[in-house]
Amino acid sequence: MELKEVVVHEMTKASPPVTVGALTLMGVPLQTWVLVATLVYTVLQVVFLIRDKWWRDRDSDKCDKE
Repeated sequence: MELKEVVVHEMTKASPPVTVGALTLMGVPLQTWVLVATLVYTVLQVVFLIRDKWWRDRDSDKCDKE
């Protein structure tokens, strides 16, 4: 492995704790970020579920009619 790849790999592994630490020092508690991440994840799951059930079913109905 090249030095650049090693540095990028180590920075990638360290980024989540560094981000949490920096945000906590800025006054945003960890529990708030967990709440926000959970809400974003839940909304994304709902959007993908609706997309899969509604749009794909609608597209398959068009194919059946042709």
